[in-house]
Amino acid sequence: MQLAATSDERVEDLLKRNGLKSLVVSADVDVRADFDAASQEGWVADASLALGRVRAETYPEGVVLDNLQGRVTVNRKKAVNITAENIRGQVNQAPVRLSGKFRGVGTPNLLIDVKAGARQLDLAHLQELSPSLKKLGLGGTVDMDLDVYIPYAAARDSRLNGMLATKNLKFRVTHFKAEKGDSEFNLTGNTALIKSAQVQINGTLLAVTGQIANPLEPNIQLHVTSPDLDLDRLIPPARAEKSGDKPSQGEGGRAPEKTVKTEWPPMAFKTTAHLQVDADTGRYKTIEFQKLKLDATYDRGVIKRGDLSFDMEGGPVAMTGSGDIEDPEHVTFMVNPNITSLTVERLATVLGVPDVSVSGPISLNGRLQANRKLERSPCQPRWKPGRSNRPRQHRPDRQRGRNDGKNAFINQHQRHSHRTRA
Repeated sequence: MQLAATSDERVEDLLKRNGLKSLVVSADVDVRADFDAASQEGWVADASLALGRVRAETYPEGVVLDNLQGRVTVNRKKAVNITAENIRGQVNQAPVRLSGKFRGVGTPNLLIDVKAGARQLDLAHLQELSPSLKKLGLGGTVDMDLDVYIPYAAARDSRLNGMLATKNLKFRVTHFKAEKGDSEFNLTGNTALIKSAQVQINGTLLAVTGQIANPLEPNIQLHVTSPDLDLDRLIPPARAEKSGDKPSQGEGGRAPEKTVKTEWPPMAFKTTAHLQVDADTGRYKTIEFQKLKLDATYDRGVIKRGDLSFDMEGGPVAMTGSGDIEDPEHVTFMVNPNITSLTVERLATVLGVPDVSVSGPISLNGRLQANRKLERSPCQPRWKPGRSNRPRQHRPDRQRGRNDGKNAFINQHQRHSHRTRA
C-alpha cells in the first residue's frame, strides 16, 4: 500500500483538517477478522502492519516524522495482544525506537514487556503528532533507554532497567503548571532511583530525591526541599458554586443537601510511603512560617506517624500524631500538639473562621484524640454539625400531634460521636 499527497486541493484540505501538511506511507497490511453473532466471544482478529517508510509533516507547526519503520501485530480473541517489532524513526531528527509486547490487554493478566529509547526528543514536537497530548502543554527534552517488564498478575516479578532524564520539562495537569523540570532517574530491578529532580510547580520551586519501588504496589521514599514553600499555590482551591447554578428547591423551600460519597483511589490502599519535607520559608493562608520540617510514614490507608514543626510569629509550633483514613466515613486520629504563644487570629485564619471575637496569644500542649463515625442509609443526606434541619421522616401512625392537630414528625438521627481529651 502506498499513500502520498497530490496537488488536489481537496486532499490538501483533508490533510490540514487532520493536522498534516503532507503524508507519505509505504506499508504492507495483512488482516483477517471473523465475527459470529451467535457466540459471545465477539470479534476474532489477526492483523499485521509492516511499515516500509513513513514521512509526515504537521500543519501548521511543521514538525517532521521521518523514516518511520517497523512492524506491528495485533491479535484479538479472548484478549488483545499487541506486538511491536523494531519500530524506529526520527522526530525532527531526534531518534526514537520501540519494541515489545502488550499481552492480555483488557484482562487482569496484563503483561507489559517493552524496550524504548530516545535521544534529545523535544516533547513540544512530539505532542504535535498526537492531538491527545496537546492539552498537556508539553515542553522540554527527554533522553531515555528503558527496559520495562511488568506482569500485573505477579507484581513482585516486575523489572525496571535503564535511565530517564529530562531537561526544562513543562506540562499542565488540572490546576498544576510545572516548569523548569530537570531530573535524572536510574532504574534497577523493580526500583526507580531519583538521583535528582527539580521542578517549579505554580511558581514554587521543589527539589526531590528518593526512590519508588514496585510500580503496582508502590513503596515510595521521598525527600522534598524548597527554599520558599507557598502552600496556597500548591493546594487546589475549593470549587465555588457558579452564580448561574440554582439548586432545585425541595419541600419547604429548602434546597436538598447533596450526598457525595468520598472514596480514595484503589492504589492508595496498595501504597506505602515515607515522606520528608524541609522548607526554609513558606506561607499558608497569609500566615508566614520558617524552618518547616515534616516527617510522615504512611501504610495502606494509615498514617502511622507524622512529626511536624515550624516557626512563626509568636513562637514555635510542633506536633506529632497518627491517623486512620482508610474509610473516609470513619476517620480516627490522635495529635500531640506543643504550641507556644500562637495568636487566636492566626489560628482562626488557618481554620477558615472569618471573624472571631477573641484575641490574644494561646499556648497548647497535651493530646487530642478523636473518633468520627457516620452511619446512614445510602439515600440519607449527611447531617452537618450546627444545622437544625436534620432529615425528617413522616410517621403515618403519628399524624396528629399535640399542637392543635398539626402533623408531627420524628427526627431520624444519625449517630455522630466524638471523643476528645486535652
